[in-house]
Amino acid sequence: MPTLFDNIRDRFTKSLRTGVTANNADIAASSWSVDMMTGLSNDYMTLARPYTQVSVVQAAIQAMRRNATKAIMQVGYWDEDGGFIPVDHPLQYLWQRPSPGESDATVLEHLYSSLCDNGNAYVQVITNTAGNAVTELMPIPSPWIQRPIMGESINEVLEYPVQGSDWGRAYNYSVPAELMLAYRQGRSSYAQSRGVSVLDSVVAEMALVKIIGQYETTVLSRSGVPSLIVSLKTLGNLSDLQLSQVQSDLARAVSGKAVGRPFVGTSEMDIKSPGFSPKDLSVSEMADLATARICGVLGWAPMSLKQPDTGKTYSNLVEANKASWRDAVIPFLDLVAGELTRLVQTLPIACNGVTSQPNPEMCVRFDTSQIEELSVDRKALMDIATAGVGAGIFTVNEARATLGLGELEEVPEAEACLLYTSPSPRDRQKSRMPSSA
Repeated sequence: MPTLFDNIRDRFTKSLRTGVTANNADIAASSWSVDMMTGLSNDYMTLARPYTQVSVVQAAIQAMRRNATKAIMQVGYWDEDGGFIPVDHPLQYLWQRPSPGESDATVLEHLYSSLCDNGNAYVQVITNTAGNAVTELMPIPSPWIQRPIMGESINEVLEYPVQGSDWGRAYNYSVPAELMLAYRQGRSSYAQSRGVSVLDSVVAEMALVKIIGQYETTVLSRSGVPSLIVSLKTLGNLSDLQLSQVQSDLARAVSGKAVGRPFVGTSEMDIKSPGFSPKDLSVSEMADLATARICGVLGWAPMSLKQPDTGKTYSNLVEANKASWRDAVIPFLDLVAGELTRLVQTLPIACNGVTSQPNPEMCVRFDTSQIEELSVDRKALMDIATAGVGAGIFTVNEARATLGLGELEEVPEAEACLLYTSPSPRDRQKSRMPSSA
């Protein structure tokens, strides 16, 4: 017959068998499963948003604002030899002040920031009261653009609904597709008419840059200051009240207004002051590779954004800036010029009392011939063109076409110096532009 002890033992054993069980699913699942990685990716995207607040991306936006405004917007025609002939056009003056409170610099910054953030950017074309000429170009924040009204054809947008608020004033209206300059970078996988930000591919890197910036500030403010480790050798002789008094005295001695105050202990104790060097606390090297990847997808050389170039890709700042112009600035300006070309080809534009009519042969481009970062390459190209004219390989006008200059009506074939001394179409255009422009 079981005793009382046997009953107690059986109950305790049964409780162990039923109450403590192994979770086989947790044991079998890998700590780096696909589901776990997907969850981390979502966390990184939440931390990286908005992309424009990441320090590296903001440096790229400000660099684009400084550099893109150096290129001069021109309206004109391409001749048969590939040279560009600029003409006076109201869009040149409208571009300098597109709308109240805006300038060419703010519009370019808006476009580039929106493209970096979500791959889409919008500028509303505003006409006069009669509706027969364009008078303003108003940047519209991308989040204000709702789901567009689509046509029957794929990628055919009929209207862009706008819904947003600015300083408490609400806006809710629709803009016809022909009155909206819609820029997009790439193409979204779920909508043909939407773009996608290239920064989506480096979400983890942008999250790392943010985390490291916060970490270093926190660590240096918390662990980068001297601290004390106090070991009491006669702990049993002190009451809780005495221990609290020792802690209070130590706190006053090493912090606050009484820092440096002498401390007299009432018991035997061992005091140590651990310290860490700034090199031990810094983790900035972890962000260098992340910074390089962010700059890579944007087309910028890290050196041009005042960021460390761990790979030493470029030997000096001149070479880095040249690469940034070719891979970041010029492609962006070409994208902007594409929609402006559609504007001058389809709509009349009015500014400074002058109204232009749409012309399907007219184009818009940004002249980079006077950019300092590209002057070395241009000088070498001009030397080659001059030598070719001197050797009789091609004519002066052919050489000017290779330089992007317009054709001269009457020029001696052998005078290669005209490549340098003759005013370019851009110079002639500037001489015709009013001083107020």
